[in-house]
Amino acid sequence: MGRDCLDFRQPVDWVITNPPWSAVAYRRVASHCFEIAESVVFLVRLDVAVGTYARLADAARHGQGLRQLILCSWAQAGFAPRGTTLVVAQWERGWRGPTTWLDRIVTPGPLG
Repeated sequence: MGRDCLDFRQPVDWVITNPPWSAVAYRRVASHCFEIAESVVFLVRLDVAVGTYARLADAARHGQGLRQLILCSWAQAGFAPRGTTLVVAQWERGWRGPTTWLDRIVTPGPLG
């Protein structure tokens, strides 16, 4: 639509998106989402979401705790199968509890 999500500055309850997965772009978008939203939900590869201390620190700096990771098949998400783990990751401001891992894959057969 010709708009840059990084220009949006109003506080919101939720941000739900499939952010870019490249290291620099992901950190910029994720950090911005953690800043403006009470809850953040990303469809992303697991290694992108939590694969570095810097990414974990970005969430913590904005008071966001990783509430849950929901395992998702590539096919369910509309992507060609790959060998990495795809998740729906939810962060919540103020969350200090454990991270819940859920397997919500509803298609039969091997993970794709």
